[in-house]
Amino acid sequence: MKNTRRLQAKVQHMALASIIIAGIVAPVTQLTPVFPGMSLQDVKAATTGTPDAVDKAGVIVENVRDQGQGVLPSNTPAQLAGQSGTMDSSWKISPLLPEQQANKIVNAKGDFRIQYASKTTEGNNTIYDGSQKSNNDSDKTSVTLTTPNVPQNTVPGQTASYMSVTPGSWDSGTGISQAYIVAAGNKMPDGTGSTNSVPAFPDLTKLYRFSGKQYVYLHNPADTTGTMLTNISTQLRSGVAGMGVVVQFADGTMSDASTPTRIVGSYTGALRYYSLNLTTGIIQVQVGHILSTSTSRVTNLSWDAPVDAEKDEHWTNNNNKPASVIVVKQLKDVAALNWQLVLAGNVKLPSNGDTTQVSGDVRMFGAGGSTASLTYGVSGNATTTPTMVGSAIAYMSSYQEGGFNLLKNKTTDKGTITHDESYTDADGKSVTTGSYTGSQLVQLDKFTNTQSSDTTGTYTIDTGSSSVGFASDAIVLQNKNGDDVSAAVNMSGVTYKDATGATVTDSSKAKTATFTATLPAGASFTVKSKLVANAGQPAGVTSTTTMAGKDANGDAVNLAGTFNWVPVTTVSGNITYVDATGATIATGKYTDKQPGSSTSDITAPTTTDGYRYKFVSADKATYDGSDIKVTVAKIATGNINYVYNGKTVSSTPFTDQEAGKTIANIAAPAGTVDGLRYKLADATKSYAYPDKDGDVNVDLAAIVSGTIKFVDADNNTLVKQQEFLDQTPGAQISPLTLPDGYVLAVDANGDVQSTYNYPTTDAQVVTVKVQKLTTGNRNDGMELTEVPSFSSDNNTIGASDTTTLTATKDGVLSYLNLKGQKADIYMSATDLKSNGSALPIKTLKANLSAGLADVYAANQTDGYGHMIVNDTTSKKGSLTIPDLQMTLSNNNFAAGTYSGTINYTMVSDDLN
Repeated sequence: MKNTRRLQAKVQHMALASIIIAGIVAPVTQLTPVFPGMSLQDVKAATTGTPDAVDKAGVIVENVRDQGQGVLPSNTPAQLAGQSGTMDSSWKISPLLPEQQANKIVNAKGDFRIQYASKTTEGNNTIYDGSQKSNNDSDKTSVTLTTPNVPQNTVPGQTASYMSVTPGSWDSGTGISQAYIVAAGNKMPDGTGSTNSVPAFPDLTKLYRFSGKQYVYLHNPADTTGTMLTNISTQLRSGVAGMGVVVQFADGTMSDASTPTRIVGSYTGALRYYSLNLTTGIIQVQVGHILSTSTSRVTNLSWDAPVDAEKDEHWTNNNNKPASVIVVKQLKDVAALNWQLVLAGNVKLPSNGDTTQVSGDVRMFGAGGSTASLTYGVSGNATTTPTMVGSAIAYMSSYQEGGFNLLKNKTTDKGTITHDESYTDADGKSVTTGSYTGSQLVQLDKFTNTQSSDTTGTYTIDTGSSSVGFASDAIVLQNKNGDDVSAAVNMSGVTYKDATGATVTDSSKAKTATFTATLPAGASFTVKSKLVANAGQPAGVTSTTTMAGKDANGDAVNLAGTFNWVPVTTVSGNITYVDATGATIATGKYTDKQPGSSTSDITAPTTTDGYRYKFVSADKATYDGSDIKVTVAKIATGNINYVYNGKTVSSTPFTDQEAGKTIANIAAPAGTVDGLRYKLADATKSYAYPDKDGDVNVDLAAIVSGTIKFVDADNNTLVKQQEFLDQTPGAQISPLTLPDGYVLAVDANGDVQSTYNYPTTDAQVVTVKVQKLTTGNRNDGMELTEVPSFSSDNNTIGASDTTTLTATKDGVLSYLNLKGQKADIYMSATDLKSNGSALPIKTLKANLSAGLADVYAANQTDGYGHMIVNDTTSKKGSLTIPDLQMTLSNNNFAAGTYSGTINYTMVSDDLN
């Protein structure tokens, strides 16, 4: 038995041979079907142009709205809440004037004042005083008040404060009663109305609405400052009846006039009874409720307890209509002469505080008198005529107005809509009005809108003569790049009419063309129109383009451009397109060309067969009405793709190249891509541009260069190195030429790496482990002098087949054993691989003289393989292995060329 534990005592010699099976076709391969269909070059993207952008000029905003409720002076009459106190001086009550005192006038005229405060857009608190400048601004027939202009206010519930003051009392004292009356409210537009009846207010958006608590005061004649108000209870004689309050509503009704306990059948329908709290000076309200009716007559009512009138519902009637006027009357027995009665409070500005809904002059009034009734409004009201009281003169009544002229917010666009014209002939050459003579006129009318709003206009083009019509592509709306912007500007309603005004469909017979389009804000576009001379030769015409509409400010826009020229009749003819052989490609026509103009504007035809062409030459240099032959050539656009293993390594685009022309300068891409360098797979092959748009694929082969280093496995020193150039990545290195005196190294397990491959990336090192032939041997003289390789070109093998691999060198294996020691020879075959994938080998049997023996390494238990020579002592010998017989375990492998290695090992064990 051989000693397997002292392998270092073995002498061995190895030889390598190859196994190659070329061009195997993989079985059961399912190909993906390819269906015909539209190629990418058949698809064209639809494009829609957009107008050119221009800068907007911006807008000017006038009467900028107030931004919030402001703050009035610290003490308004309403802020004193009915109690005695000092008002801010801006509310000063007019005293008796010196001249009035000289004329023995015993009391001053009444007053009416109104103010409100708001915050401006800058955040400043601003007070607007709508009072009359003096108490002499009213006479019997007119009020000369000029109300202040104030901007619109956007604050709902914006309030103003008011104060209405009567003339001073002219009597007082012991048992003599004097009725007093004070009123404040909305001025009727026609000045009508009285304390006893009031018409409906015509426009509720212009109504001042009472808001919160309303107060009644007295003003002491001893107060020369005009700013002291006195609580009303301090000057009423005890036991004397107090004040009556009547409220008029905007629908023409009045509040109930009797005390609630007496109102049944005679109620007014307002179901509101107002009175004055003589202690606080606050107007109070009692709300009535109908309990029963009989034959359309109310028979029973209930009334709520009196409360301070401060809610919005307190100042509306049972029909939810707002109060328009408050009248307080029947004050009796004031303790002293010249006391004045004051009514004050807050009101919401017209339209419930949102004055964006109303504009113009809106006013309240204040009235007072020393009579039981009061007619207010200018007409019939004695405002300046005094009455004799004993030997003195007293004012009996007063009437004043106050309010605000609300200005609407006004925005003015600073931009403009402009029109610029230019003109060319059919060839695009600029022409001048008054001197141009030709068959075609191209008008370029550019319209520009620097406003901040779009403008829709009607555009009209007039050729100027029935002898001038429009080309077939008569009107195009375009941007500066020539893109059609018709859809973007909503061009519609294109209509052609002849000289009689009749609508025509043939643009060549039209004298005018009209359409509508929207010129967007901050944009411009150009109306390009082509005018063509036809029958007749007018001495001269004036062609006109106009645009009519309204701008952002509502102003009319009327723009026009004119051009004077002399039309000349055009010529038309046929065009035949041919290729270089003279074969007809397509036919066409030219129309409306100016005689003698250049044919250089002819372009290649557009065909439906997928081919594209370019213009090469024409047999006539100018148009003369005869037929023209145009030579064209096929062209193509695409990419030259350099392809390796189905992947594009690099691409070079080409545009409009002549079809079929040989592509010059085909060369593999330089440098390294994905770690590899490349060369043309077939350097002798030429490539041509395609007939249609598409790509050209150029096959590449990958190459790598590097170094093979042979390293002594026993001492890890470099034995030799050799360079390799432009080899196939991953391919087996063959032949692998070992340094003289060396064999492939055997590892500790007795295994030998028999094959090495070129690296898969460039500039790498392949390290091959080798050993000296005599290294570690006690005996030498053994050598395998010749070994066979095996190959097959059978390309249809399968799992059910046995494939014969025929030996080279007639299958002869020769050896030397010069010292005649006992020696064994082993044979072992590796996997057969293609691109890293192995054949599914079941058996690989050598045809030996003793019969078939499996030499497939995977089926061996001995590290050396299958023993084919046992204990030979011959100093020289040989045997023949004519072929190998291979079977597979399955059909799961890809097509390709498979290769592997056979390891032959001669071993002598000196411990036998």
